[in-house]
Amino acid sequence: MRDGTSALATLKSSQQAFELRWRHTRSVWDDAVQRTFEHEHLEPILSQVEAAQSELERLLRVIAQARRNVR
Repeated sequence: MRDGTSALATLKSSQQAFELRWRHTRSVWDDAVQRTFEHEHLEPILSQVEAAQSELERLLRVIAQARRNVR
């Protein structure tokens, strides 16, 4: 389970770092092209990352429960 927990922590950390960098980018790139890029490319990716995080958290809970049941 540590590997899953580590993967989840890495995913969350990477998402936070990306969002920080994107906020900086948006502060210097603010036009229609940026908004289109964000809407068409980044929003779908971020939505998928959030869904993956939720599912990984759910999976880790299931694994933890299974381990408790086996003991």
